[in-house]
Amino acid sequence: MLFLRKYLTWQILLLGLALSVLYGDVEAKKGKRKIKRKQPDDPFLPAMIVFNLDNTLWPFAMEIMQPPLNTTSVKHQIKDRVGRLFNMFPEVPDILEDLDSHWYKLGGLSDNSDIRRIEAVTDLFDVDQYFNAFESKPGNKTEQMQRLSERAKVPLENILYYDTNRIDLDDMKEMNVTTVLLDPDGGLTYAHLEQGFKVFRETKTNATGSTTA
Repeated sequence: MLFLRKYLTWQILLLGLALSVLYGDVEAKKGKRKIKRKQPDDPFLPAMIVFNLDNTLWPFAMEIMQPPLNTTSVKHQIKDRVGRLFNMFPEVPDILEDLDSHWYKLGGLSDNSDIRRIEAVTDLFDVDQYFNAFESKPGNKTEQMQRLSERAKVPLENILYYDTNRIDLDDMKEMNVTTVLLDPDGGLTYAHLEQGFKVFRETKTNATGSTTA
């Protein structure tokens, strides 16, 4: 009987260890990823990362927010005049901070024509300090990207862009911008960031190969 109890105890411990390893892996996949520090002489990393703001960094269009807007006691949360609460996608604040601390330039594009609204929202979300520039209407997304590229002094081919609109991404590809399509229901995650760096590196590798061939 004593042997049986010891055997069962050992099996339970092994099962617990297996489950902790399993769910630890799952949690790691959902959480932070290591970001490579940007070096000025590394052509295989983007010089600038640009995001379409609505449905990429937060799950709503800024037009629906009714001013005045204010922060709440919850970090990265905004409350509008009628009491609605607005949050960013969960991983976005950490992603922006990590990219900024690893020396990447960041930019934002928006269909919202009110640049003051964009600046106010990013300020209240406490992420405005991470961005080098924003561009909004007038003009379509490609025109916005062109202006952003000129302001930041970063060539279009050295920009990595995230959006939920496939048509806009196709237009960006015509400008030699590397793009990543996101699900508007899930927003930007570390997994998407990792995917973008991989696509950018592959694009640069292929371009280098075709040039030297």
